[in-house]
Amino acid sequence: RRDLGDPAVIDEIAATVRTPERLDLLALLTWVDMCAVAPGVGTEWKARLLGTAVERARAVLLDPRGATMRAVDDEIRTRALRVVGADAGGARFLEGASARFLDARSDDELRDDAAAFARYAETRERASASLTSASTYAHEVRLVAPDRAGLLADVAAALASEGANVLHAVLDVRGDGVAFDAFVVDDGRGRRLPTDVAMRLPAAVATAADGAPPRRTRHKSSARVPPRVRVLPSDSWGRTVVEVRTADRIGLLADLAHAFAAHGFTVLLARIHTEGPRVTDAFTVDRVDGAQPTADELARLERTLLDVIA
Repeated sequence: RRDLGDPAVIDEIAATVRTPERLDLLALLTWVDMCAVAPGVGTEWKARLLGTAVERARAVLLDPRGATMRAVDDEIRTRALRVVGADAGGARFLEGASARFLDARSDDELRDDAAAFARYAETRERASASLTSASTYAHEVRLVAPDRAGLLADVAAALASEGANVLHAVLDVRGDGVAFDAFVVDDGRGRRLPTDVAMRLPAAVATAADGAPPRRTRHKSSARVPPRVRVLPSDSWGRTVVEVRTADRIGLLADLAHAFAAHGFTVLLARIHTEGPRVTDAFTVDRVDGAQPTADELARLERTLLDVIA
């Protein structure tokens, strides 16, 4: 649930685990434990995150004084360039993309991402949204749009209004001022979206991204999960990490994103981790104005988030 591009996160893992042998045993235990929760919990996406954490921690354990993390960015971009190609379209897509985003995407996802960005690049004025099959039980919605305050809250509300439940989300605020967001969604019951919903969902998302207020619907969950909000220490770049645990429900991401926007925060990274009825979301956020948040501001944000998930 943390940013694996942050050297401090990898150093923390290595310092805690201490040996490559223990790292391997813990990685195996983690994966088995995750898959034992319920069918579909141990996804390919989570496997990639776990594998990335393990390999980077192993590199630090084997060469603690090396420049392993400093070389990660170049390694990520070299791999992405090999996948999408060096033509003009691929170069434009990669130029503004963050290494954090590229690292979170599989080869097939990167190819689809580059195609989605190419469609947006034809106009660069209005939002562009598309939908593909993520698996036998879920769809993936890709949105490319000019970034603005409250974008995630509006888009997540549009997804919820159509009955789409967000299982995973990968967000990128690109260097060229464009937001590239990818959401893996199902119908809230572990099944793919109905055909009519899948057909109209891209237009609904694009309309919301263009500024049309989406219909906000508050859904409730029947599951009993003690709500928890933790504000974690800032990462290596001074950004705030907020972890939220509660019962999963349609519209949860929209409500959380709205709370962040109302307090002047923008979401740079979202890790959404679902295990049965429980969801643990980790958000890397920053102030919209770039200022370092005060303790009082973080306390007010924490209280608001608790009200949202209570």
